[in-house]
Amino acid sequence: MEMNEQNFMDLVKCVTLLRREVVQIGKHIAAESKPFYTNQEMMDMLGVSSPTLKKWRDEGQLGYSQVGLIYYYSKKDVVKFLSDTHLDAYAYPEKR
Repeated sequence: MEMNEQNFMDLVKCVTLLRREVVQIGKHIAAESKPFYTNQEMMDMLGVSSPTLKKWRDEGQLGYSQVGLIYYYSKKDVVKFLSDTHLDAYAYPEKR
């Protein structure tokens, strides 16, 4: 196969997408091995804002540790929070 400009640009696009995927996988693996998460990591993982995390902390829904002005969340706290807010899947009854 001859490497023309279009083939080269397609290759660059594929490599760029692959690199993004590898970076995301690396972040996920790194997060899995961490004993604690920061506020920013929690916001990224759960897709929520800092005020939402504060609300959950204030309401006692999400356990945390605080050192100075920095909040830390243990894996145990995150798992408990997700378990406590879990809803079982259900199916809507079929329409007849």
